[in-house]
Amino acid sequence: MQWAPELVGAYQANFDEHILVHGILFSTNYSKHEEYHNETMIGLEALKVELVLAVEEGTMAVKEGAEAFKAYTVGRRDEYVELKEAYRAEIEPLNAENEASNLIVKGLREEIKVAIEAGDTETVSETLAEILTYKDIHNDYDYAKLAILETY
Repeated sequence: MQWAPELVGAYQANFDEHILVHGILFSTNYSKHEEYHNETMIGLEALKVELVLAVEEGTMAVKEGAEAFKAYTVGRRDEYVELKEAYRAEIEPLNAENEASNLIVKGLREEIKVAIEAGDTETVSETLAEILTYKDIHNDYDYAKLAILETY
């Protein structure tokens, strides 16, 4: 506000957008986890009915039923881990780009400190505008992660 009052509105809009996209990322991730869990529970219930029937009919031993039940749960857990790893692998290039941007912003913040100490208000204002550009890029990064997450 002191160094670039003309950017206050843009910074606030960027911040609001950032909070919004993080909320969407969180809720999407949570709902996907919950959906997978619910599908697993439905599958477990159906498998339980099938296995109990097979044991009661004598076509399967109790131990075989227990092993089949465990195999299902382990398989679903492994599948979920694979999904998470695939998502992480798919967003890794985005993460690398974001990290590079973060390093640039860190350098720009150092430039601002030097400019403030020197009383160079023009450089402070210009650098704040440049940082805002990187904040917009970060929001784009979050939306790109969301787009990928929605495919899982």
